[in-house]
Amino acid sequence: MRNSKKIILITILICVVFEHICLAWIIQSKEEENRLKALELLDKYIATQDKLRTSFISKSEIISKFQVLNRLRPQYKKGTLYEVNRKREIRSDGNRHYSFVKRWGDNAGREPTTEEHSNYNYNLWDGIYRYQYLYSPDRPATSSRKNGMLFLTRKDNITLPQERIRDSETVGFFLGSSERIDAELRRADSLTVRPETEEINGSKCFVIDAKAKGCEYSIWIDPEHDYNISKAIIKRGWTTAGDPKDYNNPPKGNTEVDLTNVSFKKIDDVWLTAEYDYGYNIKYADGGYEISNEHYKIVEFLRNPDHDALGSFEPNFIRNGALVDIIGFLPGIRFTWQEGKIIDSDGIEVDLKTLKPPSLMRKALPSLAEFNVRLNPELIKDKMVLVCFWDMNQRPSRDYIQTLNKRAQELLDRDVYMVFVQAEQIDQKKLIAWLKENRIEPPVGISRSRLLILKQSWGVKSLPWLILTDAGHVVSNEGFGLDELDKKISILRNTTTKDEKEAENTGR
Repeated sequence: MRNSKKIILITILICVVFEHICLAWIIQSKEEENRLKALELLDKYIATQDKLRTSFISKSEIISKFQVLNRLRPQYKKGTLYEVNRKREIRSDGNRHYSFVKRWGDNAGREPTTEEHSNYNYNLWDGIYRYQYLYSPDRPATSSRKNGMLFLTRKDNITLPQERIRDSETVGFFLGSSERIDAELRRADSLTVRPETEEINGSKCFVIDAKAKGCEYSIWIDPEHDYNISKAIIKRGWTTAGDPKDYNNPPKGNTEVDLTNVSFKKIDDVWLTAEYDYGYNIKYADGGYEISNEHYKIVEFLRNPDHDALGSFEPNFIRNGALVDIIGFLPGIRFTWQEGKIIDSDGIEVDLKTLKPPSLMRKALPSLAEFNVRLNPELIKDKMVLVCFWDMNQRPSRDYIQTLNKRAQELLDRDVYMVFVQAEQIDQKKLIAWLKENRIEPPVGISRSRLLILKQSWGVKSLPWLILTDAGHVVSNEGFGLDELDKKISILRNTTTKDEKEAENTGR
């Protein structure tokens, strides 16, 4: 009897456990099936965007109304509603991209501007160079920038993807992320499609809900209009630096972004998002806010135009006499744009192909006084100098500094004097605390300039960045890794010893 009861109990337990396992498997299968359905909808959305955005010209008009209360933007008055108008043109062939924006309306702290006095902003990526050209018709005739300012960046100095020039017109990029919405959703922790469709402007739309760290998404996909987005609500945590002076202490809060009132227009055989309202509401933890409502309208859209015949990617918008700043070249040296060419102060055309980025190789080490580091000449006499540009906020940089610090005495015994330079702007109290906590011995300077300026003046191309001089303080190596340091020091020491012997023999 007892054995029978045991068998019954064991059987019941097995059934309960098995039931839970089956239920969990069913739930997991449904979740996976639901996720696959959401991904399938996103794939169809992507296919439509690819059809529209491979090669096109788009012209649009935007009206923005907004309020701002942000301690990093004190020029805006609390409770004041600002209105700004923009006209924008985007061109792309998939590899080359162009954008033009003219802006007029209210200006914080200044008089409003009319369309006739709009500021112009051009961006062009021709596959080799990026042209960023700013022009204001209200510049006085005596101004050095009366014909505008061109910032020219060569391919090897570009860090951001140039596709963003093209994508600035695409519905699918939302405040708080540099990625299109489909890329965000694919990484979401949960991704589901609601069981019932919802009607938006007469179309039955699928609704995708997703959750990721600090973010919630609801996206309405319209299958009757080529799976374009017909509505969106996105909530996410928000931080913004805004002002580099306050880089390490930005306001924090949250934002809600919404896309509504979407209408479509058929271009050839593809539906295009032609008009919509886009709004966002940022609430900062310190009580600040930014509220914006924008109305977008595409007034002209061409698919697969003849870009070469139209000259879509020629820098023919730049005025003669415009000042030219070549990013990555020496600071303070500016050129002039004349008849489609860049000329120097002597009127000679600059050959961009042979113009090299700055390098300190075989040059005397510049003074470190700008970093508030003053080296005692007697202390570094006949010693190599190793300078490490770093950023405390980067783990690789911290690893470099901690590794070098452990070797400080050993390297000094090998006649190598070290200096560390914090290259990015930082809260000095936090820096000092970290240096004290980690018992950093070599002198540490702080750059007052942005990293871009250091790239131009010191040739710093990335962080951490090492510069090593010989005993005469002439730069012999730059931009190498820690694993190469000992070899480079040995070569310099052997060279110095050889030179000393030759000098001694000559003296005899």
